[in-house]
Amino acid sequence: MNLLENKRVLVTGAAGFIGANLLIELLKHKALVYALVKPTTNLWRINNLLPKINIYKIDFNDRTRLKETLNNIQPEIIFHTASIGGHPNSSEAYLNMLQNNVLGTAGLLDAISSTCVKHFIHLGSSLEYGHKNESLKEFDCLKPTTFRGVVKASETLLCQQFSQSSSVYVTILRPFSVYGYLEQPTRLIPTAILAALRQKEFLLTPNYYRDPIFIEDVVDALFLCLEKTHTSGEIFNVGSSKQWSNEEIVRMVENISQQKINIKISDFHKRPSDTECWVANIDKSKKFLGWQPKHTLEEGLRKTINWFRENTGLYT
Repeated sequence: MNLLENKRVLVTGAAGFIGANLLIELLKHKALVYALVKPTTNLWRINNLLPKINIYKIDFNDRTRLKETLNNIQPEIIFHTASIGGHPNSSEAYLNMLQNNVLGTAGLLDAISSTCVKHFIHLGSSLEYGHKNESLKEFDCLKPTTFRGVVKASETLLCQQFSQSSSVYVTILRPFSVYGYLEQPTRLIPTAILAALRQKEFLLTPNYYRDPIFIEDVVDALFLCLEKTHTSGEIFNVGSSKQWSNEEIVRMVENISQQKINIKISDFHKRPSDTECWVANIDKSKKFLGWQPKHTLEEGLRKTINWFRENTGLYT
């Protein structure tokens, strides 16, 4: 059964990596798609989708316009993927992340209170957990080691509180290291793929581990949130349940692409988020969402590399 056909679906952060992939799949499911992006957003990921969607350039801090827009759209489903990424390194950047992510989420939740929204799916982050010595579980105490982790944890709490005070069905997903089509070129896997395809030098940070999860599997999890098999406000991990080192991932890119990568070990200083254990426990997602990844890392990388071969022009 297609739960999305002819449904008014709003995606925030629609021009981002996950948001853009979500738009593509929503259109395949014949949803009526509405996209919210910041006025300064580069639309390179979704330029070819613009004739098929309704796009609104809105600053989430403009509460009046945000409410007016949502009242006009009257979305039935909202996927909240908007987020300023990265790790701030200045007072201005810290404040900007707080205003846009935390206050922006608070403003969005306030704005939907007068609409007919039935489902609100929020995209959190595995950075909310902080360092652990075993696989990360949804009920673990949150001890984020980065400011971004603190911000994402604050967003999660706002969404959970909202779920207790409204009739909207709220679900929070915590993705781990998402990779795939349209990922930003500065991330590990796109950088490795482009280095292989273009025969460029690749700076590798060793001894860093991550749980890579393919974008198609993440979108599947987002869609499964629309099937009510859990209580409102629940959190679900979205990962592969297996961690890989940077070195292992890059070697696999080499093997699949059949291109030797000119690797140079970098001397980057260790960041607070760097750890030797970063892997999702997905038992809860399997039980309540009926979700588990359909792709191994090799299968996901193969699809991603093939896509990059055909779309390298997007990455100048």
